Amino acid sequence: MVASMFPAGLAFAIAALALALVSAIVYLIRTSRAMRPTLLAAMAAAFAASYTLSLYQSYLGIGILGGALFASSEAILFTIAAVGYFDKQSALYYAVGIAAVVIIIAAFAHIPIAMLMQAFSTGSLAGIAASLRSHKGKVYNKRAADKSIEINRDLFQICSGIVLLLILIVSFSIGKYVVMSIVLIGYLTVSYLSRGKASDNALSRVLLSLERPRTTFGLGAVYLSSGAFLVISLVPDFRLMLFGLVALFIADSLATIVGLRIKSPRLPYNRRKSTAGSVMYFAALAIPALLFVGYYAVIAAAVLALIEGFSSRLDDNITVAAALVVISALMMVP
Repeated sequence: MVASMFPAGLAFAIAALALALVSAIVYLIRTSRAMRPTLLAAMAAAFAASYTLSLYQSYLGIGILGGALFASSEAILFTIAAVGYFDKQSALYYAVGIAAVVIIIAAFAHIPIAMLMQAFSTGSLAGIAASLRSHKGKVYNKRAADKSIEINRDLFQICSGIVLLLILIVSFSIGKYVVMSIVLIGYLTVSYLSRGKASDNALSRVLLSLERPRTTFGLGAVYLSSGAFLVISLVPDFRLMLFGLVALFIADSLATIVGLRIKSPRLPYNRRKSTAGSVMYFAALAIPALLFVGYYAVIAAAVLALIEGFSSRLDDNITVAAALVVISALMMVP
């Protein structure tokens, strides 16, 4: 079955790659000469990362080589989308529009959505790196730090995580397409709203009220989405995958809330985080891990709590997600 469908799948992957390369060339021509080397490096990194990850997975109907080329082409598009998002350029709509068409084709062709989620993660992270390196897209909130803003943000993240978990638990196969579509719509909506003033409409004011002070508008949400998609696409065991999403959406937020509410000594290896927050992070993971996954996941919870505590310069949504992917590869899940 796979052998008979491989030529058609490979042809589709090559066509998708050609479309992505044309998009990249058009975008590079339109951008400044100073930015081109950074963009080229970001696209090459996204391509290489997604291609390598895809070689270790098997895709029915498209073949391993076709899957690697397809995911890599999408990674290039999502790199352009992320750069457009943070640099406030129209390329975002162009790249996400093409990616959305490919997603629809992939759905009808029964191509696993995991490829697209993997491509989103690698491409978005490469695009973020390119934008930050070019010193563009840095839309900062000028207000001072406020505990109530952070708590409201974390409560919103917890609710979002619960909704995401329910969608995937009710129907994992269809749920992944729903989640992917929601994130793409959010990409477009937040990018559009962030181009204007915060007072333009009620939705803009709500989104800005949940943003941390002195941060790039929307950066945290993209890190969270990228980390979640890394977990969904690269953690094969369903229980560990849900465990990872709990770590990203719920445990992390609870740790922040407890850390703000309860005074406790700072971690010796990271003065920005507290012992109360780390204990809460571990407890929020260890209890469901012991009940629904197994004792080995409690060990994983301790490892993730340690990694989350160390995270500073590199966002913990990425370090925790990457650690869980490695842990799942090392664990033999019964």
